[in-house]
Amino acid sequence: MITFKFDLESQKDRYRKVKDKIKNEDFYQRLNFYVLPFMPEKFRGRVVFLPEKFEPEKIYKKQSLKLKKLEQAWESCETEFIEKLSIYFPELNSIDIQIEPSLYGTVGSFNIVGNKIFIFPRYDRGLISTKMIIINALTKYFFFKDNKDLENNTEQWKDKQAKAFEIGQNILNFKKPKSFVKILDTEFAGQLAEESAKYLEKLKASSKFELEKPDNLTRSEKNVLNLLLRSKNKLVTFDQIAEEIWREKVYEKYSEYAITTIIKKIKKKLKQKTDKNIIQAQRGVGYILHT
Repeated sequence: MITFKFDLESQKDRYRKVKDKIKNEDFYQRLNFYVLPFMPEKFRGRVVFLPEKFEPEKIYKKQSLKLKKLEQAWESCETEFIEKLSIYFPELNSIDIQIEPSLYGTVGSFNIVGNKIFIFPRYDRGLISTKMIIINALTKYFFFKDNKDLENNTEQWKDKQAKAFEIGQNILNFKKPKSFVKILDTEFAGQLAEESAKYLEKLKASSKFELEKPDNLTRSEKNVLNLLLRSKNKLVTFDQIAEEIWREKVYEKYSEYAITTIIKKIKKKLKQKTDKNIIQAQRGVGYILHT
């Protein structure tokens, strides 16, 4: 059985849980989410939205129409969607699912308590995203139920995401599929990364990430990486990188193409160590090592 519910009282608990997860569990930081007190125009898929003040009425006033449309859209497709889910999750009738749109947090999350699953799509998400969160939760419940430490194991978490995405493709018929792991790996903006780092510092919730440097870096690559590390979570401009590479010959040899090439090589070598993009670009400005 799947039910749809929204009330402002439950938002206080959602706000507290998101804040506690940011400050105490390091999960969002390890996966390089952007933790922000505002909602940006782009890259919302990787944003954890947590305003500095708890003001649910203010957000609800602006977003109530979206929430109502989501509820209506859900009611119109519920029966058909449950039938499709039953193909991949034959024991679906053994659990209860409650959809509770959230004013905070990631694009979507869920909580499993016994045989009940609570689904929390963020207010800016539509019907497809809500369905995908349900599929994600059911995938964990039926295929990864025995893994009690899933969120602390990045590789197993990604395996779960990949399995859910595969099922989601079959049920939802994506035309241009992009998994959540792919979004985290490709959709980034240096400026948001810097603002996220500042906000995490304000929340006293910095990342525990430690970089293991590759052994096969060239001298230029090593110098650039060290520069980025010294300026960790701060934007480093093309000019600063150029001075690190060419020193006194910077005006003679300056080339953004060469800088971009060096960064690509560093990222490729780092990816083998970290399995995520920790160097992110700010178009036309430079790069940031986001941890």
